[in-house]
Amino acid sequence: MVQFNDVYNGQLIRLDGHYKLAKRIVRYNEGGKGKRTRPFTAILGFCGTDGALLRPPVPVHSECLPTIDAHLRPLLTQAPCS
Repeated sequence: MVQFNDVYNGQLIRLDGHYKLAKRIVRYNEGGKGKRTRPFTAILGFCGTDGALLRPPVPVHSECLPTIDAHLRPLLTQAPCS
């Protein structure tokens, strides 16, 4: 199913970053006392031609080119050409 989706939707790839959703991910520190951190600043999703997600969204520390490249490159190399 993923391969068929890649063939159809992989012709055009759109990156969608979501900031508000990433704020919901909270990591509580050991030791308690309510100390927590928000380790992610964005969630990346790669959408195809019809808007369907090509892979599950991933939380990232920053929405910069090296981070995008690290997630986009495997998608492009694993997707079948036809």
